[in-house]
Amino acid sequence: MDIKLNWILVLSTALIPLIMGFIWYNPKVFGNIWMKEIGLKMEDGQNVNLTKLLLMSLVYSILTTFILTPIVIHQFGIFSTLATPDAFDPNSENAKLFASLIEKYGTNFRTLKHGAFHGFLTGIFLVLPIVGTSSLYENRSWKYVLISSGFWIVNFMIMGAIICAYA
Repeated sequence: MDIKLNWILVLSTALIPLIMGFIWYNPKVFGNIWMKEIGLKMEDGQNVNLTKLLLMSLVYSILTTFILTPIVIHQFGIFSTLATPDAFDPNSENAKLFASLIEKYGTNFRTLKHGAFHGFLTGIFLVLPIVGTSSLYENRSWKYVLISSGFWIVNFMIMGAIICAYA
């Protein structure tokens, strides 16, 4: 059973949060506001291990990409529904049913717009509540919640659009 994903594209999509981070948290965009809200000063960044920071950010982005992929590509739902122990045997009933469904419906809802929509929904209904709840206990402001959640909502929209349309 193969959905034929472009795994190189899926993995390279994990670079989007790193690129967007340079833009979003730039002092001319939201960087100064964000730093003020968390109580950082520009000179505090000099003690950061940038290599570790970027590598761990990439690892977390890859994990995010892996979970976002089945959210924005509905055909994974078909696969998970039919995934039984014999599903990988090409002669099994489920494998044949899956192959016929993918042949007929494999490209349904595989657009930039649809992926961006599901990325947006995931951001609003998953990221915002998690960041918001953590922020309540960390005594963070609503500005912080909006900047941090907004960052991930925009990223999920871009990542979801690319994954859904091209993976």
